Amino acid sequence: METTVGSQGGLIQGLYDADFAPKSWVNDKDYATESYVNGAVVSGSAISVLIDVALQGTATTAQITQANQATSDVLDNLTANYVPRPADWNNSSSPDGLSSYVEEKVLAGPGIVRHPDDWNTYPSGNFGGLPPTLRSYTDGKLNEVQEGIQSYMKLRDYTVSASGNRTGETRIEFLRTAPNEQYGENECTDWKIGANSGCGFDIHRKGTHPTLGVIYNGTVLEFDQDGDVNCVKAGGLKINGNEVPTKTPLSQRLVLNNLFPIYPQHRQIMDSVSRQ
Repeated sequence: METTVGSQGGLIQGLYDADFAPKSWVNDKDYATESYVNGAVVSGSAISVLIDVALQGTATTAQITQANQATSDVLDNLTANYVPRPADWNNSSSPDGLSSYVEEKVLAGPGIVRHPDDWNTYPSGNFGGLPPTLRSYTDGKLNEVQEGIQSYMKLRDYTVSASGNRTGETRIEFLRTAPNEQYGENECTDWKIGANSGCGFDIHRKGTHPTLGVIYNGTVLEFDQDGDVNCVKAGGLKINGNEVPTKTPLSQRLVLNNLFPIYPQHRQIMDSVSRQ
């Protein structure tokens, strides 16, 4: 290693050109002592305090657990009490949302019974004032029929058999039996009229004697759909108390009239025959 002045010329020149601070500048600086540095180091407990301060705006573990439970309760409630919108919601929910959707479905449903226009005319409750029910509406209608407020009544049964024939039956019963007795169970007969399954119309009666049993149980008059009327009971058809003769005795009387037009005694025989 060379130590001559010439060999160190470059180094000396570099030192000369360097921008060194004067000694006075260095002396003026306020340098930290070792004790200051040791006291300024953040301890582990101080760091924990700083972390707690930084986390004051976040939820605690208990709060997070409570929030998770509340979210779970909401989801359970939605699953139990709410249903998703049906696929055709957009097509049927305009303009009033659920109300329009239900109304559209009701109108399209073949098995839906709607409230009649006069539904609110028959409120429920002992003195009215409560919303109508099916019972209050039915009772109101029946009371109007009983009191003569209604001028007509319709009964309809359009049941169709497997062969395509109408077999519906409708009837009205006129009862003297108590509510706990069967039709015709009392001696004073019960009556009913109605359309039968054969497209005819019948008048029927039934009465039951306490000791003799059933007095009569059957049709009194039958009206066929072609207009024929049949009195089922023999000799049961009378006009002003006089029995209307049937076809066979009347024919016999006509024959006797032709055979015995003069003799009164023969007419007596003829009359007795016609009444048998």
